[in-house]
Amino acid sequence: MRVLMVAIGGYGYHYLRTLLDEVPAERAILAGVVDPFARDSPAWPTVETLGVPVCETVARFYDAGNRADLAVVASPIHMHVPQSIAALERGSAVLCDKPLAATIQETRALAAARDRARRFVLVGYQWSFSAAIQSLKRDLCAGVLG
Repeated sequence: MRVLMVAIGGYGYHYLRTLLDEVPAERAILAGVVDPFARDSPAWPTVETLGVPVCETVARFYDAGNRADLAVVASPIHMHVPQSIAALERGSAVLCDKPLAATIQETRALAAARDRARRFVLVGYQWSFSAAIQSLKRDLCAGVLG
């Protein structure tokens, strides 16, 4: 799987480190980086060594002929929806850091783009698979809490 990292500073740095340090190369590789401030990231030396495309915008990444199966969007909140839609429109599935959007209208626009693209959009939330959240989910699905 080819993975595009959208933002590699802040929390995006942790997504990138996980991809590079914990995911076997035969399962996923870094296809490129979108971040206008990529050189400011502590991950820059690694990214530079890998020689992957580094672009300022999602559109520029794809317009240059690059492709990705998955775009991981960890940019500032106001960029989540436009960047996710841009990736979907160019054939990538999306993992977007929380919160997905700032408004319900943006969420609806993203859902519509997801449906048109027939790709998934998932929200990255560090507690999603914790024992407590999974227990709560089981209770909700079983009707324990109404």
